[in-house]
Amino acid sequence: MNIKHPIALAACCCLLLALTACNTKGGDASGGDSSQTSAPTDEAETIIQRDPDISRNAWLEEEIEQLWQEGYDIDVTAYKSKAAMANGDKTEEEKLYYEMLALPMRADYPYKEPSDYESIMEQVSPSMGFVENPSNSEMDDRFYGAWLGRFIGSALGMPIEMWMPEKIRTWYEKADAWPLDNYVPTTSRAAQEDGIQLNSLTTTLDNIHEVPSDDDTRYTVLNLQVLRLYNITWDTWDLGSIWLWSLPFRMLCTAERTAYLNFACLDDNYMGGKPANYETIVQKSATYMNPYREWIGAQIRADIWGYAFAGDPRGAAKIAYKDAALTHVKNGIYGEMYIAAMIAASFGEKDVEKLVERAMAEIPQQTRLYEAVTKTRDFVKENKNPDEIISFIRENWGNYNVIHTIPNAAICTAAVLYGEGDFEKALTFTAMAGHDTDCNCATVGSIMGAYCGAEKIPGKWKNVISDHFNAQISGFEDTSITALARETKLQWEIYGE
Repeated sequence: MNIKHPIALAACCCLLLALTACNTKGGDASGGDSSQTSAPTDEAETIIQRDPDISRNAWLEEEIEQLWQEGYDIDVTAYKSKAAMANGDKTEEEKLYYEMLALPMRADYPYKEPSDYESIMEQVSPSMGFVENPSNSEMDDRFYGAWLGRFIGSALGMPIEMWMPEKIRTWYEKADAWPLDNYVPTTSRAAQEDGIQLNSLTTTLDNIHEVPSDDDTRYTVLNLQVLRLYNITWDTWDLGSIWLWSLPFRMLCTAERTAYLNFACLDDNYMGGKPANYETIVQKSATYMNPYREWIGAQIRADIWGYAFAGDPRGAAKIAYKDAALTHVKNGIYGEMYIAAMIAASFGEKDVEKLVERAMAEIPQQTRLYEAVTKTRDFVKENKNPDEIISFIRENWGNYNVIHTIPNAAICTAAVLYGEGDFEKALTFTAMAGHDTDCNCATVGSIMGAYCGAEKIPGKWKNVISDHFNAQISGFEDTSITALARETKLQWEIYGE
């Protein structure tokens, strides 16, 4: 195999490592939810079942929490005790995993949360229709603003990723920079007085120049590559194949890392081909031993679909579904559909309340995500105090993991509404709210950048950002934000205009 490109070589090496983890033992049975399985007997799980080299205790604890949240009738305390008793024994942990998946759903669980597109569409509102976009020439500024906003948001959130609001406020206050109205201060008395350390210094106020590639920008570029290769005719299996060739394994986290391993085993079994029943088989890439299947990883991949279908929220949500289904289920899928629809609408819709309504119209109503964004919308309508809004979100959805789709989607919703069309006001609220800050700030930056256009983004945010970008994706190692925006507009002119 003569592979000269370093990124392609790295991807192939990681794929080979992933494939060595696959083994073909076991078989499957259906559990309380058709999107899950409860014993290893079906074709796909037989292919992808592997013998992990690490203890599953922490992983199993996440799975227990996830099953409870999905509505399974599971005694969380008892099963966490069982997970601890397994003590790293792979056989015992696997038995426990399938035992849990065989549990029934709670009779009083109030939500209906499908993962297949047809069932999702049975629950969505009638389409609110297309949004009238600005003039073609103004769309140049909107696409540039969307990309620029995503980079600005990613840069703002990187140093404080996964922090809670109190910690963020402490850092800014002890840097004499509160209220938050700029990039993260490089130094703060909080370092000495409270032992707080920034996650990174690359994009702090004193250091920011070129935004480094991370998952919040890399997936947006990768999905632009998907449009290059497949236009809009690709399916979820095609996307998995592109991932194997384009993404080194170590660039992936949580749901994406698990799905990558699962799909690598599936793909290898079919020698790189696509089985006739691929739509059924590929579902296991998202579900098999993947407790992160409702986390934020799909939501941060939504942007390019919103760009390519600017003005068409339903079209954006539909193509976002195909992307999300590789790695996520239920609310993890809805999160990407919701954000893709909101971005698509943001190019032309000037009423932020209608902007949120247009996005809500693209997700199923009897779901936790729909409930969360509805409650958030209603609260922000009556409360304009940012601290009270943030407290409301934490009080209602603080039981979820800090990376889960639901609390982070609620933050993005609140930011758009609270910002009232002001780029900086929306973005700084997002940062103050904490949680997955680089993801959320990038998402809100993208929405508001498309809404306002690059010209209306304040100079203190955009003038310090280098136009050059190395996406660490083959073909995009030496690109620029302006070039990405220009090509995105071309894709929109083909598919979305």
